[in-house]
Amino acid sequence: MSMFLEPAEREARQKWLDSLKAGDRVAIQSSNAGSSSYSIATLKRVHRGKKSRFDTEHQSFNADGSWSQGYHWEEIGPITDDVREYIKRRRLLTAIENYNWKAVTIEVLERVATAIGRWPPQKPAARELLDPAAGPVQPAQERGKDKGEG
Repeated sequence: MSMFLEPAEREARQKWLDSLKAGDRVAIQSSNAGSSSYSIATLKRVHRGKKSRFDTEHQSFNADGSWSQGYHWEEIGPITDDVREYIKRRRLLTAIENYNWKAVTIEVLERVATAIGRWPPQKPAARELLDPAAGPVQPAQERGKDKGEG
């Protein structure tokens, strides 16, 4: 939030706010009771003067680029690489979470699980049950003897 900025950062932010005009795209950081997220919006109007404000399609921001109500606050800022990465990550996670994985072939599921490091299973008994070529499952004490232990 801009109220916690050092004087030099506050001055740079004010210079950035002063440069904004209608049509500029800005990042919006939203926070609600500790949870924070980002979105991108286009400024529809910029009002300068005694009651300066920045209007997007859905919100009007104060002269300092902030808006708050109760535990919810929002603030406009520049669109940085971190903001773009956050939004891209959120969209990818949403796409994956909302996908009907039950309709996917086992080969595709295996490739996805391998790509995220969750395949093949790490427990020997699970690998052996899923791969008949691995041979029969041995009791734990016998597996240790094969390795020269015990």
